[in-house]
Amino acid sequence: MSPAPDDLLATRRGGIAAGLGITALFLALRIPLLRGREPFFDELFTRWLAAQPFGAILRALRLDSGPPLYYFLAHIIFAVHDSIIAARVLSLTCVLGTLVLILAAQSLGRIRYLAAALLAVYPPFVLFSVDARSYALCALFIAIAVVALERWSADAEPVPGRPLNPWLLAATGALVAAAYSHYYGALFLPLPAALGLIESPAGRRRVAGIAATLVAGVLFLPGIALALRQPPQATAWFGEQETSPFAALAALGFAADYPRALFAPAPALLVAFALVLLIASIARTASSPRAIRFAVMTLTPVAVAMAMQLTVRQVWFPMRFEAVIAPPLAIWIAAALDGWRRPLRIAIAGGILLTGLGASWNGIIDHYRRPLDPYRQIAIEARRTLDPRSPIVASGYLWLEVVSQRDASWHPPVIAFPAEQAAHPGWRPAPSLDALLRERTALPSPPFVWIGELNTNEMKAILTGRSGTALFANGRAGAMLVK
Repeated sequence: MSPAPDDLLATRRGGIAAGLGITALFLALRIPLLRGREPFFDELFTRWLAAQPFGAILRALRLDSGPPLYYFLAHIIFAVHDSIIAARVLSLTCVLGTLVLILAAQSLGRIRYLAAALLAVYPPFVLFSVDARSYALCALFIAIAVVALERWSADAEPVPGRPLNPWLLAATGALVAAAYSHYYGALFLPLPAALGLIESPAGRRRVAGIAATLVAGVLFLPGIALALRQPPQATAWFGEQETSPFAALAALGFAADYPRALFAPAPALLVAFALVLLIASIARTASSPRAIRFAVMTLTPVAVAMAMQLTVRQVWFPMRFEAVIAPPLAIWIAAALDGWRRPLRIAIAGGILLTGLGASWNGIIDHYRRPLDPYRQIAIEARRTLDPRSPIVASGYLWLEVVSQRDASWHPPVIAFPAEQAAHPGWRPAPSLDALLRERTALPSPPFVWIGELNTNEMKAILTGRSGTALFANGRAGAMLVK
């Protein structure tokens, strides 16, 4: 990107001003969600699991899903301050680290400012920047890896006998850390090999890249072993999503038809406009070796995800995948735009930034207008009205919702029914009515309060041969006094 005579980015003061402005925009779109978004069930699960000792975290994950690194870090955070907000601040710190890393990457030249600005307004990266989940941590390690791999790829051809390239070593370590943060990170493990294959006619870098990928794969073998032991029921909800394996490509734009449970879907015209802008932005990729490198680093995990969906199982879920792939995508777009003339570059980049800003703001406003989740509503009502000395039997997702309401002033005994719900509260078991009737004998004798989803086997088992008085309900769940 050749500097114009009046280009402020050509000066140190201009670069600092641009970095501060981008950081201000970055925070302006995330701080409102930090406190304004209601805690949701996955965050409650994070708080429950991370509060366990390290060994118990590993044992619990064998009954659920995901690798352990994020929960280990969250455990340390909760030891200082046990709250959802504290875990959200951890995620915000990770994405700020990603932003600072890109802004400080001198090897990227001046495209780093545009890349950082794109990250600031990319809707999936906005939403998951302040979730008490592992996506932000995974994205940070991915950013470290792709910046280091770019340095490795841009270096001179390795000389026989020279020590291992430090950038390749850093990238390999970061990729392994990303995979232990979230399984999405494992989709990036082939990056060194992919870059080596396109960058090294002489073969030495190719061998180094393949070796790095193999080393990363070996180091992640414990993570693979854990994933194979985890029950398929824990991720059964993936199969409920009607998602084309090619949808990941269309969803990379800065506005999309997001799942309403996560973010307000962008209007159809804006989605189409965003896709046109995305295609235009990367159309000149072939004119820049750097753009080609970041295209490979973006599309390789996409290709792996698409292949797995076609052959094994669905691994891509809207917004979550894009949040992790955001760093290489933003740098790819910024590098490819360098191939356009200045007026077109400014027009396309400006359109992308405005599109992302509009879609992000629409999603933020929607979260402020949303009604309370029905399950959370019941748990809050239980805290408000029930005697803390009264035993509570809770079923399904309501067990974790009710447990999450407990504190020093409201700490009733909460018994999971069925008991296995307390062992893996991240997903809902579905035992038969006969099995529940047998397990009911282990519950305390009435009277007690039952809280759960309405018209389920759990409710039928609780009320068989007993009477129940409704205390409060909302159509999805409720509480009743069982006698």
